[in-house]
Amino acid sequence: MIRIVIVDDEVFVRAGFSALLSLADDIEVVGQAGDGAEALSVVRQTVPDVVLMDVNMAPRNGLEATLQIVKLPEAPRVLIMTSASPDNTAWQAFATGAHGFMHKAATPAQIIGAIRMVAVGGTATTPEVMKRLIDENNLRNPRHVAQARSRIDLLSGRHRDIILLVGRGYPNARIARELSMSENTVKSYVSRALEKLGVDNRTQAALLVRDSGLLDETLANESRVL
Repeated sequence: MIRIVIVDDEVFVRAGFSALLSLADDIEVVGQAGDGAEALSVVRQTVPDVVLMDVNMAPRNGLEATLQIVKLPEAPRVLIMTSASPDNTAWQAFATGAHGFMHKAATPAQIIGAIRMVAVGGTATTPEVMKRLIDENNLRNPRHVAQARSRIDLLSGRHRDIILLVGRGYPNARIARELSMSENTVKSYVSRALEKLGVDNRTQAALLVRDSGLLDETLANESRVL
């Protein structure tokens, strides 16, 4: 069962999400909050698996709350929800440590699928947001690319292989299948790789991989082979 906390300053929006998630037999809403400050308290009390987090709230918005939530001892994974145009919000969301970014206008199936993906260690977003991120990523500053790549170069062997797959948004179970390793071994490698990279979570590691351009090269090579 995936335990969920819903955070949104609109009562009707929270009720709508709660009703939607009740349709999934593997999801349970264990708490709700009306702003980022209350969210931190509710998360500490309920220890959910995933937080469905709105962005624009006062006095503490969703991005500020996410920064604090992902640092908790038993930190849940955070799926950011917004009704605004993605613009730079998607970048900001992932930079805070969020594990997914979805528009509130997404279909019920997309939202439930995103929650399930995030809960098992993946990264979730819509094709439209992913295209925007890729387009913006293609405009990277060369110096920024070099800095990101120098950090990735701290890794070698399996640590590097695994972190590149993390960069694709793969959860540990899929990485284990791809590399013919046990899931526990993958988990240990990921933890060590995050430590070497100096990042707090796998979403930040995925962003670093993307910034380095190594993911683009890997996908391009695979396309040539196909």
